Amino acid sequence: MFRLNGRMGRLAYFFTSVFCWILLGFPGYYFWRAETASNFFVPSMLFWIVGWVVMIWGIAWLWSATVRRLHDMNASGFWVILVYLLPVSVIVLWLWPGSRGQNLYGLRP
Repeated sequence: MFRLNGRMGRLAYFFTSVFCWILLGFPGYYFWRAETASNFFVPSMLFWIVGWVVMIWGIAWLWSATVRRLHDMNASGFWVILVYLLPVSVIVLWLWPGSRGQNLYGLRP
């Protein structure tokens, strides 16, 4: 799940990225609506901590999936920076076919 080597096909990347964005939306919505807790031992603080853990986990999962998708297209994982600076480029990753057979990053899944 969090590995940065290997390749990922279009369909797997599409479902992974959509799931991660939904997963990231719930803590983001909670943070938007949350009030600052004055005490560490209140339920809202627990939700805040769990929300941060879920967000970090979701971002790491999405980052690794994007790197593997770029590898499938025979591109370096460093291009992930451009993908997140221009979010519309995720559509390119959903639609652009990967290279067939063996490439620099292994066999096609």
